[in-house]
Amino acid sequence: MQIPDDPYIKFAEQTGYAPWQNVKQPRCPVCGNECEIVYKDSSNEIVGCDECLTGCDATDEEACFPEWEDE
Repeated sequence: MQIPDDPYIKFAEQTGYAPWQNVKQPRCPVCGNECEIVYKDSSNEIVGCDECLTGCDATDEEACFPEWEDE
């Protein structure tokens, strides 16, 4: 017979904090997901986070080579 963990133990395992510590996780203002990293544009506005944006290699994106559109 398995006895389930107490909710306090489960919370501590998932977050690393005790529930009574009331630790808040940062959330992306764009998508609302909990996140660790946010990305800003040149005007210092947050444009997304590591949850809602996908990084890619610029050499693989045709949009990064506008001179190719004329060919």
